[in-house]
Amino acid sequence: SDIDHVPAYWPDTDTVRRDMLDYAIEVEDFDAQVGSLLEALEASGEAQNTLVIVTSDHGMPFPRVKGHTFDDAHRIPFVVSWPAGIASPGRRVADMVSFIDLAPTFLELLGVDGEAAGMAPITGRSFTDLLRCQPAAARDFVIIGRERNDVLCRPGTPAGLGYPARGIRSGAF
Repeated sequence: SDIDHVPAYWPDTDTVRRDMLDYAIEVEDFDAQVGSLLEALEASGEAQNTLVIVTSDHGMPFPRVKGHTFDDAHRIPFVVSWPAGIASPGRRVADMVSFIDLAPTFLELLGVDGEAAGMAPITGRSFTDLLRCQPAAARDFVIIGRERNDVLCRPGTPAGLGYPARGIRSGAF
């Protein structure tokens, strides 16, 4: 009864509900640990000037989630806190951000020109515009991918040649 919804693509059984509850308990434990870290940061006096990003891997190790390109495998939590650096804190943003956007964001915030520093071109896009509440361009899609689940999944080929998959997540599609 603690699990109020089982995705339609899983069987609604006691075993599945127990597995989901076990995972929920792990998430609660992680939340408590993050809370402790934020309290320590606050106690140190550095919370105002510290950018904190909390996210996760790609969810429960269940079918159609971790390691797959189904939608639930790519809807992951992404929370940003930076009291001195975020305009209008406390708001929810529906814009799509990808992990590939972290590096260009950090470089921009640090004032580092990656190209001038000799770095290879970065394909992600900084999301500092979202932090400043000044969206520069639509962020209405994200590209997703998976390289392989099993390095031996293609008999007769060298190890490491899995079945790569790509997708585009856009709005409801």
